[in-house]
Amino acid sequence: MYLIGEIASAHAGEKDLFKNLIKTAIEKDFKKIKIQIFSYSELVSIDSNNQKSLRDIEFNTEDWMELFLWLRITLKKVRKKITLIAEPYGPESLQIAKESKLFSEYKVPTSDLSNLSLVSLILNETNDLYLGTGGSNLDEIQRTIRHIREEKEKVNLKLIHGFQSYPTSVEDCDLWKINFLKKQFNINVGYADHLDANDPVLRILGSALAIASGADFIEKHLNINREEKKPDYYSSLNPEEITSFQLMIKNTQELIKRSEENEQKYTLNQGEIDYRKNMKKFAVAARDISENKIINLEDVIFKRVNNGEYGFHDLYKIIGKRANKDIKKDYSFRKNNLYA
Repeated sequence: MYLIGEIASAHAGEKDLFKNLIKTAIEKDFKKIKIQIFSYSELVSIDSNNQKSLRDIEFNTEDWMELFLWLRITLKKVRKKITLIAEPYGPESLQIAKESKLFSEYKVPTSDLSNLSLVSLILNETNDLYLGTGGSNLDEIQRTIRHIREEKEKVNLKLIHGFQSYPTSVEDCDLWKINFLKKQFNINVGYADHLDANDPVLRILGSALAIASGADFIEKHLNINREEKKPDYYSSLNPEEITSFQLMIKNTQELIKRSEENEQKYTLNQGEIDYRKNMKKFAVAARDISENKIINLEDVIFKRVNNGEYGFHDLYKIIGKRANKDIKKDYSFRKNNLYA
């Protein structure tokens, strides 16, 4: 299980803000950081009326080269192993990512899942590919996966379930699809969490339940200050919320941890064993019992004791046995105070 810090459009076209977002992701120990790269003219048609705001936050090629130079220097200084994931929205954007020589992993955007020509171009640049499945039907996903396998059989392919609806509503999350996709394609599947981050419950609930549903990784948007309502703020974590979110991920993993051995055989963990010793009731003498007395039902009562040996289901191991020493009232029946 790992987290991907998603920068997306939270930089609002401001280079200093982009740098602060990257610094935040590094300081908060994200091992993977995803950067979206787009050219407005490549992404949006002149016939589109509702996405013109993207023009205001677009970085041109020179901007990207400047930012990537800064990023290369920054990563050398911090000496942390961080994987950068590029999400290019077309061939022009892919070329920018390629020339930076910073990215070892790539994501095919959800909007381009069926864009097999772009998928092929991206495959030329990586052996680690994420495929966004949001808003795609099963046939489209199957066709693209088949194309990827035919082009590069040994590519490390992972699917990402989830989509952004500014913010995505609870009823549209369909977390059951995570496990469905895993079984359908025998492949790792992650969850892109786009629930309302202003809600303190929804801020963590979707990702926690996604892990419980089988998600192998979580993609989470980052920003500096949601109150400023920069692009993609709806589902983004503020810096002061990241640590508690990471702790939630860790605790959720512990809560649902499984192993093949445990699933084959029901066993008690150490905490349960300790609880059993201290809280379960075990057989003790209901009255003083003299040496050589044969134990009968009236001689036994069950209470909490330290390190009891005989539980309720072990009563048959006591009744009819003879005490080999005096046993005082309220003291445990043990193997060493009964004749075999």
